[in-house]
Amino acid sequence: MIKKVLMLASMILAATLTLGLIGCGDAGGEAETKAPVILYINQMNEGDQYQASVLTGGTAYQEDEIIIDLGNYAINPNIDLTSFYMDVICKGYEVSYFRKDTGTRVPATFTGSLNTIVPVNNTVSTSIIICRASQKQMPPLEDLCLYGYDQETGLTEIHTTCRVVVWGETFAGEEVVTDPGHLTVNFACTWTSI
Repeated sequence: MIKKVLMLASMILAATLTLGLIGCGDAGGEAETKAPVILYINQMNEGDQYQASVLTGGTAYQEDEIIIDLGNYAINPNIDLTSFYMDVICKGYEVSYFRKDTGTRVPATFTGSLNTIVPVNNTVSTSIIICRASQKQMPPLEDLCLYGYDQETGLTEIHTTCRVVVWGETFAGEEVVTDPGHLTVNFACTWTSI
């Protein structure tokens, strides 16, 4: 008798657990919060590499700003009706650097603010800062003017890949983040025009 009661209790417990897990569906909540659009970086600096001078005019530290094109498209291209709830307001971005030459030292990663609306099924151009003036006053960028070369490598230029990620949310409140966009950025104390 006790065996039958224990077996019945185990079966009831297993059935309850199974129904509970099935009822959860998307336990992580992703299905309820996944945006119906994709925000992406179409291009940066019109697709050209960027030559950044540490000192502009040989005397002033200035931040470097580029134009970035952002796109917002519906995930399901068969949707006939779109609404402003699918428009994305971009709120911020992150910039980080990786060396393309033999060095390892790079300008510090930072975040910036945006307030740009990208309507659904459209692209919008906006400007972002990719290097702050304060970053040029610290190694390794400062070394290019202070010593005339990067102390780590002995090179007079620093060649990097700039990585940018933009984030925001739809007007319905669903978070969206771009895949990283990449731009070649080459630093020198002062680039001269030929």
